[in-house]
This record gives sequence, structure tokens and C-alpha cells, in this order.
Amino acid sequence: MPRTPSTARLIQQLYAAGISSTSILEMLPCVVTGVAAPEVLAKLHGHRSSVVKQIEELQETLLQLDTVIAGATKTCATGVPCPPS
Repeated sequence: MPRTPSTARLIQQLYAAGISSTSILEMLPCVVTGVAAPEVLAKLHGHRSSVVKQIEELQETLLQLDTVIAGATKTCATGVPCPPS
């Protein structure tokens, strides 16, 4: 398999998403050929679902963090503490 910067980046992203090295090794031929056995394709779909869930959870965290930042910014600007939530 050719090692290109895009392949290396993909591997890093898959690790960051919590995908095991064994699973990554199984899916790498698909990256090169575009062909996957049904069981590998099923695993790919499972990993995709996990990534979607992680994204949704991070989006919720981002909204909460934005609320905290907005309150803290208001406090800095006015000197009036935020009311407890």
C-alpha cells in the first residue's frame, strides 16, 4: 500500500476517533482499492455510527461551552456575576 500524506492523516484521524489498530488494518485495503468484503463494510458502518455519536456529543459540549463563555464575557464587561444556573 502506498504511504501518502493523506493515508497517514486518515490513519491518525481513525486513531483519534477511537478505532483500534486492528480495525484500521482491516480497512486500509479499502482505502486503496475501494473494495471491501461485506464484514469489513459492516465494521466501517459501525465505526461511522460511533463517529457520528462522538460528533453529536461534542456539539452538545460546544453549546454548553458557548453558554459559559457568553456568561463569563458578560461578567467581565459589566462586573455583574452570572446568576447560578
